[in-house]
Amino acid sequence: LDLSFLLDAPAGKHGFVRVKDGHFAFEDGTPARFVAVNIHSGGIMPNQLPAKEQVDRVSRTLSRYGVNLVRLHLMEYVLVDTATPDRLGYAGAELWERFDYLVKSLKDRGIYVELDSISGLSAGRPGAAVFEGAADYPAHRAWWGYHPKLREIGKAWAKAYLLHTNQYTGKRLIDEPAVAMMMLVNEQSVFFDWNEPKKPTPVAIRAIFNERYKTWLSRKYHDRAGLEKAWRGADGASALQGDEDPTQGTVNGWDLYSLLLLQNVPVGGSGKRAPQRITALVQFLKDLQKEAYADYLTFLKALGLKVPVAGSNILYDLSDLETCLETGFTSQNMYYEHVSRVGEAYAFPNIPEMFCDPIS
Repeated sequence: LDLSFLLDAPAGKHGFVRVKDGHFAFEDGTPARFVAVNIHSGGIMPNQLPAKEQVDRVSRTLSRYGVNLVRLHLMEYVLVDTATPDRLGYAGAELWERFDYLVKSLKDRGIYVELDSISGLSAGRPGAAVFEGAADYPAHRAWWGYHPKLREIGKAWAKAYLLHTNQYTGKRLIDEPAVAMMMLVNEQSVFFDWNEPKKPTPVAIRAIFNERYKTWLSRKYHDRAGLEKAWRGADGASALQGDEDPTQGTVNGWDLYSLLLLQNVPVGGSGKRAPQRITALVQFLKDLQKEAYADYLTFLKALGLKVPVAGSNILYDLSDLETCLETGFTSQNMYYEHVSRVGEAYAFPNIPEMFCDPIS
């Protein structure tokens, strides 16, 4: 069975992808519909990208299956030298050449690409320039949304990545219509951090979070009297404690936030876990993530961005979803029989869905 006739090669012939009336469409008005697969840089070969003959076999096979979009996932695993203190050392010419040919080969077959984690902040580990001991912390942390140094690093990587000129097409990635869409980070949100139980957030980053919370509270409620009034419950008692003052930075948001990061928000609590405080914290997180998205998008548009950009691809709750109003589209990862890694080997269950009981 060969479905390659369904593809309209080369990719990009109808112009850049746009969002029109809630749907993807090309610049010339042609509706844009995609059947996609994922190519994970960390799962190809350790610190490698496939050679030309392999790439051509892959693109030919994908076109035969009717696939017209490939998510190039976490390319920073192979294109960023995470050993450098600021994570801004880049891979050698050979890896970039292989990456360029991958994009070119897919394009020639009519296969578009999605670039994800264009901030480079999802793979590897935060650099030593971020904080002392950063190399000991795993990737995919919630800090991307509020740490100023990470914001700086994310923009620098996005600029280097998107302004890179493909030696086969002669186009920069940001000018390449075969790039259909992009994503800022992978499976990250200020609303959740799956690595928090394994390696709790360091004190220095907690302090940054609390400083941002202090600023937000002071701007919204002005002073202690304003916050004390806003946090009164139905019984007239306030959830603001006697030793707390937002203007002095003594309202610790981290303690409650650390529970929310684990999706373990208390219900019906009182004092420092009262509903009023939870509501305020969630609103702060929404504003924090909206600001991060808006800042990145402003930066990318100044570079010459032409295609839709999503924030992340796992939404943990409705508040998280609301922050996506700042972005070009939404994305949600759902997994069935996810590939697993045992040592240096990968296991692919590949169990047909028809043989599984969805209830069990």
